[in-house]
Amino acid sequence: MLTGKQRRHLRALGHDLKPIVQVGKGGIDDGLVAALDQALSDHELVKIKLGEHASLDRQQAADDLAARTRSEVAQVLGSTVLLCAAYSLGASLWIPAMVLTVLSFVYSLVDEAFHWRRYVQRHSDRVEMWSHVGILVGHGTLMVAWWAWLLGGYAGVGETLAALSAH
Repeated sequence: MLTGKQRRHLRALGHDLKPIVQVGKGGIDDGLVAALDQALSDHELVKIKLGEHASLDRQQAADDLAARTRSEVAQVLGSTVLLCAAYSLGASLWIPAMVLTVLSFVYSLVDEAFHWRRYVQRHSDRVEMWSHVGILVGHGTLMVAWWAWLLGGYAGVGETLAALSAH
């Protein structure tokens, strides 16, 4: 759910956008939802034009489109609707993410072993060695933070905008 401040920010971003999707007299069908899904995937913030011959209540149409595309209604103004993509990560990302994390960390450990080997054989200095230790620690911290974000649940664009605007 978007706050008023978030909606204002999205309205400002969407002000100069041209409508990408138009709802005609056929109303909201699967083809329109697929086109809107693609537009949201490509742009994240999409303006929709409700045609004159579309016999739909504007707010109801906006809510229906948002529900069917897993997005948030940022604005309904006249015959125009502004939608913002909202993300949810499924379990399908868990295994590939874990594999990539493990591979990435193993690579870092192997790289670190080679640097320690160079240091022990006196082919590198302390500054180089400790800089690589710092890189390894930073890499590990980044991966732990990413997993905390993934497992904690990513609530969507609205919450991200709120967190960014709070700082």
